Amino acid sequence: MPPGLQEFFEALSAWALLLWIGFGLGVLALVCSWFSKNWKNLKRLFALVDALIGLPEFMERIRHQVENDHDTNLRDEVTQILDLANDTASKVAELADRQERHERKSVATLQRLGAIEDHIKENR
Repeated sequence: MPPGLQEFFEALSAWALLLWIGFGLGVLALVCSWFSKNWKNLKRLFALVDALIGLPEFMERIRHQVENDHDTNLRDEVTQILDLANDTASKVAELADRQERHERKSVATLQRLGAIEDHIKENR
């Protein structure tokens, strides 16, 4: 034990020791109380610090995706998706036209069948 520390403990009375222990416990209680009251804010602060630590790497990944390096990147993928969406929209419009023509043919067929049925009923 260092000589200065040994002299300190030898000169310390029981009451002074109890006061120091009480002071230490009081400080510990205050610190614990502060942590318990501010735990949500501390978690948010830790999350913010963690996000800020990872921000340069994240920005570099985004920059790589957005930059046109003639490899696969976000811009090319978005263009491909838009082209696919336009193709799909034109196919849907074509199918809607086909369905409308089919429905008109079906209605015409039902009208002819109804007319034939009426003609058969009249000739009985």
